[in-house]
Amino acid sequence: MINYLTSDPGTTYIEGKEGLNDANRFVENLKRHLKNNAAILIMSSDPCNKEMNDGNVKFVSEEFPKSGFTLSRVDICDDDHRDLVDRLNEYDLILLAGGHVPTESKFFGELDLYNKIRSYDGIVMGISAGTMNQATEVYAIPELEGESLDSNYKRFIPGLGFTNLQIIPHFQWLKTVTLDGVNMIEDIAYGDSYGREFLGVVDGAYVLIEDGIETLYGEGYIIKDGTCIKICNNNESKILR
Repeated sequence: MINYLTSDPGTTYIEGKEGLNDANRFVENLKRHLKNNAAILIMSSDPCNKEMNDGNVKFVSEEFPKSGFTLSRVDICDDDHRDLVDRLNEYDLILLAGGHVPTESKFFGELDLYNKIRSYDGIVMGISAGTMNQATEVYAIPELEGESLDSNYKRFIPGLGFTNLQIIPHFQWLKTVTLDGVNMIEDIAYGDSYGREFLGVVDGAYVLIEDGIETLYGEGYIIKDGTCIKICNNNESKILR
């Protein structure tokens, strides 16, 4: 299995660009791994959200070919197509969609994805929440109003177990976001990092797990014990473990 842990691999936020983001050798690396006429299965992060699910299918169907990938099919495992979780080996790439981390985690649990994906030997790519849920223990940073104040909200939940990295995606943006009156990174993530270590990844950066080696491509930060240290720049790579 090959794992991609991305923040946002698209270019919708980059003026004048389309297709997948080719920064930090992302497209170059993916072309080494993904064969022509590939079959892609999207695992929904919100199984009943038809608008979101249709948008994810549209993104993959349109943006991958713009970067030179040929696709034979793009399917989505949502509430209407739960049976697809039993056909994972029909697909060359399984894409774990972005969205609300606990909602996606709950759906994956209902599907027993943890066990069913163990024998899969293709490419698993996470986007945002889908990246976070690949961890053994997921840091589900509060993201909806009220979650940071809710004593019953679980900030650490079981994941798919592909990595021990606890990733915070969209790091460049979340540093500017206020939730429940406090900053998501400086007030929430920093506080949760005591005795732990998070990896902040900006859009366009990603971690590639290949042959058991975890490599960060692009800008990333280690958040630990209330501090934040930059460990890699754009157009650079760093072996993490």
